[in-house]
Amino acid sequence: MLKRVRRGLLLKAILLVFFVYASAQIIELQIQIYEKKQAIAEYQVANEELETANESKQNDIDKGLTDEQVEKIAREKLGLASPDETVFVGVPG
Repeated sequence: MLKRVRRGLLLKAILLVFFVYASAQIIELQIQIYEKKQAIAEYQVANEELETANESKQNDIDKGLTDEQVEKIAREKLGLASPDETVFVGVPG
């Protein structure tokens, strides 16, 4: 009779440990799923912003750039100057 009671308690203890472990794993997975969904939402927002910027740039390309726009891009983005300009470089100190 005592063996049967011990066996029953052991079985219940094992099942309890199993369910606690399984519950902890499920909770951990739910947290990971939530975090991944948040990351996906952030990436979707960033993707939409990039698509909008790409469309704007594609529209500029399709329309063609004026000489002033080309000169502005050459100066600001590429650091170029006209052949007849004198460039002064500031030296810190």
